[in-house]
Amino acid sequence: MCIDREPTWGTEVYHTGLDTCFSTRTTKGEISARQDAPLDLDCSSIDLTGKQFTTCDYIKGTVGHYMPKENFLYLRKSERMIEKITFPAPIHLLDHIIIPIHIRKSHWFPAHINLRTQSISLLDSSQIYSAAAYPHQRMLIWKFFRMVWTTHAEVVAPTPHWTIPPERFTGLHPRLTDLTPRMIQTLGQGTKINTSNIMNTTTEKIKSRWIRRGISPEMEGSRPKDPLVHPWT
Repeated sequence: MCIDREPTWGTEVYHTGLDTCFSTRTTKGEISARQDAPLDLDCSSIDLTGKQFTTCDYIKGTVGHYMPKENFLYLRKSERMIEKITFPAPIHLLDHIIIPIHIRKSHWFPAHINLRTQSISLLDSSQIYSAAAYPHQRMLIWKFFRMVWTTHAEVVAPTPHWTIPPERFTGLHPRLTDLTPRMIQTLGQGTKINTSNIMNTTTEKIKSRWIRRGISPEMEGSRPKDPLVHPWT
């Protein structure tokens, strides 16, 4: 499947072969290069050996965003779920949001989104048991929050932006930061991880993804004042 807009809930994986499948059809005039309706093509001839798609994965190409049909249906299901959420007030006027987290099929704990202090906390009584799952859960919480905000916040409400201290940034899920094991190893060899080191180690393509996802490796208070952005920690 190919859709025009980037899936907020999704995670980008890398592959260039699918451009051949979709771009060829575009050049021949069989499809438009840009459309709101999903495009379904048979790309069985493309070698996807070694690529394992989870339900949130997509590939960004020159024509649009590619994903298996199952992923597209899961995306639509997530969007409908978000749309049906009923808040007691517009989301940007709330003080707190509590999200129940379930890990390893045996443990529950709440995640606390504090909209007054722009912060997210995991209120877990069994941190040792759950610690390995924290990077993945933080990624999902942030994506969920951005998706809910996009759907329910008023246009005038500043967009949330997660400013993450550099020493914590490398500990986030790699599917959120796009930091490769080699990059993390390089950063770990220095005496101190700071914003400059991270920016110098990564590529412009990765930095552009951070902008789309609303994250950046910065110390609290270091981000310039922007009336359209709310810095989160």
